[in-house]
Amino acid sequence: MTPHQNIPDWRYRRAVQQRRDRCREILSSHPSTGPRCALIVLSCKRPEAAKNLLASLWPLRRLAKVMPWVWVDNGSGDAVVKPVRTSGMFTQIIAHPVNLGMGAAINDALTKVEAETILFVEDDLQYIGRSDGSWVKSCFRIFDEFPEVGIIKLKRKDHWDTMYPYRRIGPMQTTTTGVRFHPWLPSPRWTFRWGQRPWYPVGIHNCWSLGPVMFRRCLWLDAGPIPSGQGRGQAIAAEEEYAKRVNGLWLAARPADPSLQPFAQPVTAES
Repeated sequence: MTPHQNIPDWRYRRAVQQRRDRCREILSSHPSTGPRCALIVLSCKRPEAAKNLLASLWPLRRLAKVMPWVWVDNGSGDAVVKPVRTSGMFTQIIAHPVNLGMGAAINDALTKVEAETILFVEDDLQYIGRSDGSWVKSCFRIFDEFPEVGIIKLKRKDHWDTMYPYRRIGPMQTTTTGVRFHPWLPSPRWTFRWGQRPWYPVGIHNCWSLGPVMFRRCLWLDAGPIPSGQGRGQAIAAEEEYAKRVNGLWLAARPADPSLQPFAQPVTAES
């Protein structure tokens, strides 16, 4: 099992130094003209999961007054889209008549939503956070004070830090407002000391991933469109293939406070 923190201070500082100037350059070259954040939900033919997510998001609906809520559906039809419309919570619904693939659907939404950051959620998740949504401002503090952080992990999951041998977790960091988080670095080259094996991929884990996350839109603008695959390959292309472009530059943050881990992934037949 990987220890909770396995990257010493000096190695973490070196990783930051290698990234920070370039990240600041990207941030300055892609100034946002839209809102601070937008919620994008992606669904695909999981009607019961989508209804569960909708019900869980209801206490958070006041956030829709201050940030766009966009639901993107990949070919589900009325089984998913109708309950979303009926809820009245979303400012925009993008209903594709056929499945474009995860990457293509996300790219399409990101071209239409010009927010500074994107809160990305998939339909098999459940919101379990506070109804006031105060954790959103805490995420902003991480982005404001740590320019090398491109993405924030928002899933609550037991032993998530230690259950995989490729975790690279840096020392606890704290914003000026007291938001505590562990920085995550890309997965390392293989070594038996880490519990790795020669066939484990290098650099594609720990940083970029799909929802539930909040990420900088300029990350996507700089790295280019997310690729799409077929079948199960959709997720591999949108996560692991895209991570090869993203993880060499950006780091991830995982908040330490459970209140800043506001999404869970229940096990269901659809998921």
